[in-house]
Amino acid sequence: MAVTGTRPRLATTAFAVACASVLAAAVVAAAARGDLVLVMFGIGLSIPIVVWGSGLLARLMNRYGWIIWIGGAVLGVVVLGESLTVFMVAGAVLIVLGLWLTVTGRN
Repeated sequence: MAVTGTRPRLATTAFAVACASVLAAAVVAAAARGDLVLVMFGIGLSIPIVVWGSGLLARLMNRYGWIIWIGGAVLGVVVLGESLTVFMVAGAVLIVLGLWLTVTGRN
């Protein structure tokens, strides 16, 4: 059964934003070294940045489909980055394929 429609995308996006917020809070807490005021300030600052940044990125991805392919290539290189040369070539192939699919209207 294929997952299609708006609801799965919304759920995936909400989950990604929640994970990013938790990660940002953990980084802020580690950087504050126990100072509660700095933790509160950092969380209060990071959450709007994550929310606005994800909204901007979503609009850019809707307008320019090739951004998704570049993101996938970057993730592939980061996750599988043991042999960087091989994965850079694979990433370049994915980017070229994504650009071709986007230009030809097959995204």
